Amino acid sequence: METAEPASPVPKKMKPAGLEAPGGQAPPPEDEDRISHLPDAVLGDIISLLPTKEGARTQILATRWRHLWGSSSAPLNLDCNALRRPGGSSDIVESAVSSILSAHPGPGRRFCLDETRRPYPRSDEALADSWLSSPALHNLQHLELRHNYTSSYPSYHRPPPPPPLRATAFRFARTLRVATFGNCTLPSSPPHFPNLKLLTLEKASISDCSLRNMISQCPILECLLLHDVYGIPCARISSQSLKSIGVRFGWFRASKDHRLEELVIEDAPSLEKLLNLNVSYALHVTVVSAPKLEILGYVSDFRFGKTKFVFGSTIIQGLHLHSMAARIWTVKTLAVNMESSRSLNSIIDMLRCFPCLEKLYIKFFMKKEILCRFGSCWLPKKPTLDIPLKLKKIVLDRYQGTYSSGCRGNYSEVEFAKFFVLNATLLESMIFRVEAEQYNKKFFERERMALQYEKRASKAARYHFTTDRRRLREVGEFNHASDLDLTDPFLRRTSSGSFWQLV
Repeated sequence: METAEPASPVPKKMKPAGLEAPGGQAPPPEDEDRISHLPDAVLGDIISLLPTKEGARTQILATRWRHLWGSSSAPLNLDCNALRRPGGSSDIVESAVSSILSAHPGPGRRFCLDETRRPYPRSDEALADSWLSSPALHNLQHLELRHNYTSSYPSYHRPPPPPPLRATAFRFARTLRVATFGNCTLPSSPPHFPNLKLLTLEKASISDCSLRNMISQCPILECLLLHDVYGIPCARISSQSLKSIGVRFGWFRASKDHRLEELVIEDAPSLEKLLNLNVSYALHVTVVSAPKLEILGYVSDFRFGKTKFVFGSTIIQGLHLHSMAARIWTVKTLAVNMESSRSLNSIIDMLRCFPCLEKLYIKFFMKKEILCRFGSCWLPKKPTLDIPLKLKKIVLDRYQGTYSSGCRGNYSEVEFAKFFVLNATLLESMIFRVEAEQYNKKFFERERMALQYEKRASKAARYHFTTDRRRLREVGEFNHASDLDLTDPFLRRTSSGSFWQLV
């Protein structure tokens, strides 16, 4: 007769090592506030990362938190504009900012002052200087400073020179990691910024000398955003550390002889992202040396703003490949704006020029009614590639598919998309962003047949239709250099809207 083995003792539940209190003390009970047991330095860092009002409100959470916001344990994060109320008195805002700065012992983490939105008299220049000189901002890491200057002049007027960048801002030069300087004139001899990594110049008047010197004084600068800068027709960039460069123009326009028209990357051995963040502005970009460039965009074919990219003797005007003396093998992500043209030949030229492309983002900018009347859409009879497709991800934004049938030349956007469905053997994901009125089962079934989904080259690929208008980021959302510091600056991390997958 077999005897049953004695049951092994049930092991006691081990307490996670991370919950052991220091000094061998028992951990707090399950229902106790564990966060409040963290050291002041940790809680202070958490508070300083919150927006100004939310950080101040932590004082009412518990007695343990009451003293933290105004102490040296929580470096000050002060956004002056966040204290404004619609129709509120300027005296209240001034008093609040002054009181916070006088009460906080420092150090400072972030200080934001937008004098263009400031309800204070322009004559009171000493007020901003007194704030910037406050001990509460000692060792400041993040500064956003926009001067009180009206820059919204018509394009046919020459705007008056903006004020120089405040000298009081230079006291933070050695500690700043992130900086935005706006509505000012950049000095020709800036101080040394040994720790600055992210720099935004917004509506700033710059010269070739001031820009070169500013970049040379930032030895570890990684991201540079030139937002509506003027005073320099051609910006030449040489930097050993820059990884991301973005140029953006909004509604602001300087006079023609003062606006930036050309960007030349002379020597940027670390550059990975080069972003032309303009919808209808014809910026001429020349790349002399950028051996690590991987992300490029936007290449646009707008009638009044065709981009021009020059890589040595390889010239891309709009979406037309004028000459290709050599292929660009490093670029893996390309973003394209297509207005009147839906020419697959142009995209095939881009694929030939950038043979290692893995991600392709295309935004269509014409609706069916306009496209049928003014568009010049055509497809080669036998579209072919002389190189293998390496595309893994494709996003077609504002896709109309069979809905665009009946346009000039019997063209349909679905023929454009079908080329990739039938030829991209390595494809992993293809996303079609459509309008809400197209998002229905009948449309999906029609697209499935028109795309010849059953004959798709990549059986493992996922084909999604979505109404998510925020799938690709808009150029107007690139407001800070930190917006460039993303693995993929064109694609959103989060999504919304309906999602349908072809199966």
